[in-house]
Amino acid sequence: MARALATLGLVLGLSACGGGTGVPGQATYARYCASCHGNTGLGIPGLYPPLVGTDWVTGDEERLIRIVLGGMQGPMVVNGVTYNNVMPPHNFFSDTQTADVITYIRSAWGNTAGAVTAAEVTRVRSLLPTGLQTVALLEQPLAASTASEGSEGLVETPVVAVNGASVYRQVCQACHQDDGQGLTGLFPPLAGADWVTGDADRLIRIVLGGLQGEIEVAGVVYNGVMVSQAYLSDEEVSAVLTYVRQAWGNDAPAIAASDVEAIRSGMTRTTPWTVEELEAAGAE
Repeated sequence: MARALATLGLVLGLSACGGGTGVPGQATYARYCASCHGNTGLGIPGLYPPLVGTDWVTGDEERLIRIVLGGMQGPMVVNGVTYNNVMPPHNFFSDTQTADVITYIRSAWGNTAGAVTAAEVTRVRSLLPTGLQTVALLEQPLAASTASEGSEGLVETPVVAVNGASVYRQVCQACHQDDGQGLTGLFPPLAGADWVTGDADRLIRIVLGGLQGEIEVAGVVYNGVMVSQAYLSDEEVSAVLTYVRQAWGNDAPAIAASDVEAIRSGMTRTTPWTVEELEAAGAE
């Protein structure tokens, strides 16, 4: 589902991100990050933290790489404000993409921090433990965190139980809201939408692969990026999709974990789907 990191709002044009158009990492930021953190890095108060003037960005570069690659959940304080949301992992970025986008945000909007190299990203990726990062986990040395997998502080899944409502609250609600109505012009509604109650395979593909480009929902055109939620287990995807297909007046059949497994096993995507690609996949 949504979050991303995955991503609140319209994907902003490259020219809107400030500065020129040839800065490495700027295009990646515009496509995957600006919709949550804003075209000027100021974030959205109470939802997504700013990237401007914060030690989370300009400080420890290893910590920042871990957040981008591994995702983040749980409370964190940024510039005196507590945020408690889920940012999905962006481990589908190449090492060069990751280095470039981190270097970009560390030097944009008045930030003045050093560049990050692809070699450093490669090193961190090789040691990164499974699961979303938390503040407590980020405080542990990386090698020690990896060696202590399963110990306190390591989150192996974004939820503690396979409960669709719980998964929704932690992963989807920030974008699609607690009533499934979304945010008009930013994130589409899930209530009363054929994208939710219609083709189950299509919905599974969206969650596992992400979605980008224009999509029309309830007569409104949205043009954002939802990143892949493939870090969720088959059981979690099954639970949350069954929940959204039967909540808020929706009335559609449940989705089994075996259905999710079947779609996942046949997917080889490294970039989010477009509507046209989903239509082609459904016709195969």
